Amino acid sequence: MELLALVVTGALAGWIAGVLVRGTGLGVVLNLLVGVTGGVLGGALLDLAGVAPRGWLADLGIAVLGAALLLLVLDLARRAVRRSA
Repeated sequence: MELLALVVTGALAGWIAGVLVRGTGLGVVLNLLVGVTGGVLGGALLDLAGVAPRGWLADLGIAVLGAALLLLVLDLARRAVRRSA
């Protein structure tokens, strides 16, 4: 059951982050990958800060913030590569 919650949370977080950062979702597979990666990134950052929120809604918020941060960093990297080429 936890795997299903991870997939649903990751896909939803990736879609929300895609809409916030790019104005549209990224597709089901990329939404899932970005959302799950963002959840890991956001969770690691909050763990370093000593913050431990609980509950599904908190997990979703952390995943959205982490995924949005990931998308922003990827966009910055893509722009830097385009400028240097």
